[in-house]
Amino acid sequence: MNVELLRQPPVSGSIPERWFDAAGACTWVRFEPSIASAWAGVFGAGGVVRSSAVVPFADGRHVLVIAQGRGYVVDGETGVLRYRTASEFLVQGLTIPQRDFVIVCSWTHLFAFGTAQELWSGDVALDGIRFGSATASELRGEAWSGSDWRPFTLAFDGWLIHPTAVTRA
Repeated sequence: MNVELLRQPPVSGSIPERWFDAAGACTWVRFEPSIASAWAGVFGAGGVVRSSAVVPFADGRHVLVIAQGRGYVVDGETGVLRYRTASEFLVQGLTIPQRDFVIVCSWTHLFAFGTAQELWSGDVALDGIRFGSATASELRGEAWSGSDWRPFTLAFDGWLIHPTAVTRA
C-alpha cells in the first residue's frame, strides 16, 4: 500500500473521500491500497501543533496519520478508523521494522501506538526530540535537556529508556 500526505486537497469528485473529524483546516492523505481503489482521507486538526505526517506500520496495512498534532490510526486497505490518540501534540513518527507499533513523539514524550491502542508513553525531553535510527529492538535518538541534546536509547522489550534525558526541578 502506498500512502502520501497531500499538500492540497484533490479536485472535488476525483477520488472517493473518507472524513475523520473533518472540520476547519484539515490534513489530506491519499491511500492507494493493494486490494482496493485509491481514496483520500480528510483528517480534522488536533491541538495547537502544526505538524502533519503519515507513519506507515511495518505490516503495510495500517497507518498513523498525524493531523496538526492529533493522531489517527487507520486501516489503509479498508478505510476503517481503528482509534484516535488522546494526545493532540504529536509532532513526528517513525516506522519500526518487524513490529506491530510505530513510535511517535511530541516535544516532550515518546509514544508507542499499536494498531488497536496506545501501548506505552514516556517523558524523555524538556522541549524537543530528534529520532535517529530504529531496529526491531530499539530506537536511538536525542532529547533536549534544557541546555544541550543528549542521546537516548529506548529498548522496546520492557520500554526502558537509557539514559533518561529529563532533568526537571
